[in-house]
Amino acid sequence: MTDGEQFIEAATAVRPRRWWIAAPLGVLAPVIGYLYVGRPRAALAALLFTELSVFSSWMAIGRAIARPIVGPAVFAAIALISVAMFVDIVRSALRARDFTPGRWNRPWIYASAAAFLVVPGLVSTWLPGLSEDERATRSFTLMSSSMYPTIRAGEIVLCDMRAYDDALPAIGDVVVFRRPGEPDVIAVSRVVAGPGSTVAVRDGIPIADDRPPTVVDEGPGEVPGERFLSVTAPDGRRWRMASGPGEGGLRTVAPIALSTDQWFVVGDRTDNAVDSRMFGPISRADLVGRAGWIVWPSAWSRLGRAVE
Repeated sequence: MTDGEQFIEAATAVRPRRWWIAAPLGVLAPVIGYLYVGRPRAALAALLFTELSVFSSWMAIGRAIARPIVGPAVFAAIALISVAMFVDIVRSALRARDFTPGRWNRPWIYASAAAFLVVPGLVSTWLPGLSEDERATRSFTLMSSSMYPTIRAGEIVLCDMRAYDDALPAIGDVVVFRRPGEPDVIAVSRVVAGPGSTVAVRDGIPIADDRPPTVVDEGPGEVPGERFLSVTAPDGRRWRMASGPGEGGLRTVAPIALSTDQWFVVGDRTDNAVDSRMFGPISRADLVGRAGWIVWPSAWSRLGRAVE
């Protein structure tokens, strides 16, 4: 047999697809998985889906992805489609018992597909306006329990980075900001008073312009001496706090007059929060964005929960 005949025989040899190879490809790189099982059109569709879900969902859709209803719905749709592609790839491999490799089953084709999969990340790094601090959305991990019970320690929250480009924080908003005097420290707290107000803290409760919120005791908290409180601001915005015995002198703060560019922020767990009671008001320049929803929860029942 000549060399040419040997090459033709090798190129046309039947090589069944292995499901145990297709399965990890279906999870890590569906595009390559579809190429492996001999379905180039499906691979192209998977590539377009990957580009759109990874790039457009975070960049083009932008702020919408940080909304508590829209964001989880988009993520759920992406997850369902990803699972469907995985199942489809594995089924295709199981059916390809008499598979003959085609022109799509070449190492350089696989390498090219893998290169295309990393394009969104590279583009988001290179393009103006898509740097880490300029993206429409960004996730943050809360390492402390300062916002408990709204956000628990270790949970990852998706933030709307453009929320305050053309608007001002409202009372009750959970904002992400750079701590005054420590610009490298990103913190999360709740706005309890806005520009032009005079704010004080009495018995652990923030009061703006001598208009105390309505406070309802909901019972014992997580630690001894702690109480869960339901707080309703004069404008009707409602949230929960955890007030405990560890606040000490911070339970009472003398009135502070805020300028036209200042907000007073306090953590929901007042005895475990570093907030405006210590470092003073924050300004617009300190604002990073507004917390949207919990993308990585401490319990599955909290997945997708809005930060309110």
